[in-house]
Amino acid sequence: MKENIFVEKKFRSVIIILSFLFFYMTPLPGQFILNGSATQLDQNCYQLTSAAVAQIASIWKEDQIDLTNSFDFNFNLNLGCNDIGADGMVFVLQNNSNILGQAGGDIGYGIGFDPSIAIEFDTYRNDVNGDVSADHIAILRDGNVNHNNVNNLAGPVNAANTDNIEDCNYHPVRISWNSSNLLLEVYFDCELRLSYSGDVVTDIFGGDPIVYWGFTASTGGETNVQSVCFDSTEGSTSGSNQTISLCEGNAVELSASQQSDNYSWTPSIGLSDPNLTNPVASPSGNITYFGMGTDACDNVFMDTFNIEVSTSIIDYQIEPSFVTTILCAGETIDLMVQTDSNNELTWQDNSTNDVYIISQPGTYELTISNACLSETISLEVEGVEDCKVTMPNIFTPDGDGLNDYFAPVTGSSIKVIQFKIFNRWGAEVFNKRNQQGWDGTIDGKAAVSDVYVYVIEYILKNGNKEFLSGDVTLIR
Repeated sequence: MKENIFVEKKFRSVIIILSFLFFYMTPLPGQFILNGSATQLDQNCYQLTSAAVAQIASIWKEDQIDLTNSFDFNFNLNLGCNDIGADGMVFVLQNNSNILGQAGGDIGYGIGFDPSIAIEFDTYRNDVNGDVSADHIAILRDGNVNHNNVNNLAGPVNAANTDNIEDCNYHPVRISWNSSNLLLEVYFDCELRLSYSGDVVTDIFGGDPIVYWGFTASTGGETNVQSVCFDSTEGSTSGSNQTISLCEGNAVELSASQQSDNYSWTPSIGLSDPNLTNPVASPSGNITYFGMGTDACDNVFMDTFNIEVSTSIIDYQIEPSFVTTILCAGETIDLMVQTDSNNELTWQDNSTNDVYIISQPGTYELTISNACLSETISLEVEGVEDCKVTMPNIFTPDGDGLNDYFAPVTGSSIKVIQFKIFNRWGAEVFNKRNQQGWDGTIDGKAAVSDVYVYVIEYILKNGNKEFLSGDVTLIR
């Protein structure tokens, strides 16, 4: 009996279904960690072993999964072309991260895989392990490939209806875990071949449901080229449930989570062809596309793409609002910018704050941008002026030419638009829409000596309205 150390497989489509309601996810290139003899053949395929003796390999998905959720892996295995080759491949769930096992009859599994649960696709008979004569499947745990002890959870059973699966062909495989029923099922060539019922999280992983998943393979004295391919359409938007931000007027290619000869998208609006697995979408507004197809085993799978279309307008508000203004002496202008949180702010000095303080004259520029648009706003602060309004607190309208009028004292940049005076009982005694002063008369008669209240409304050169109030004493 030969002991085999080499097995090479090719996986074509891996679809992960996570959550209580199954949804498909296709692993994308670059998301697997490769060890040993494993190599990436193309965007979707990984070769674990070549036709060389004593090879060992493993590939592990970088993202872990939670076994308290159900999953459904669908993939295609190619176990090589050499009927007397070795050794096979193993699908493994483990929580020890990046592991490389043993070659030969351990099929890349073995020491270091405690705890773990695995499904072996064994293409070489090793009597010492209790193997059956046909290429077979078994469910194992903790790195032990011997079918004669308690670590053999189910099987071995023939992998297919024929003894040999090293036939150069891709074989669809489905591994399903139902977290509610605690049921693990293995399908090969679209037929249920093996199942195991048990509390995997508690009995195997000691209550820790977070695990890595991946594949191992090996060769020994006999060899085979063994590979795995993830059958997905090329493109950055491949996936089962995605949200895509799209600029108005642009297009994006949708990608079904796996290839299908019977696939359709709804709604068809904005699609180049609703019956392709990778149509080009050019929606005019926000829309959700639903794709449905069947895999090689006639299992139905669905994809969802939520497309959010950004408009060609950047909404913003700057307070205070101006194009040209002046800076009041001794003061600052505190600009406050309100815009969508997805927009980026860049001032002329590379500041990115939504509050910008101006303390000197000059030209100030703010660029508001996002993934689709960019707009630059220019603000001019021309100079520094006295913006104060000064009011006397006493005046003596006695006709001597000194202090005969009560009026605001202002800089040239200020325009008084309302000037009112009231007596102590609230009666209006003076009202002008300009800066003309009060001569101390009421209806042509001299007002009595008393304290009067004034209210002034005025406009600065930057357009801001201001109010000032106080009291003045009239003395005769």
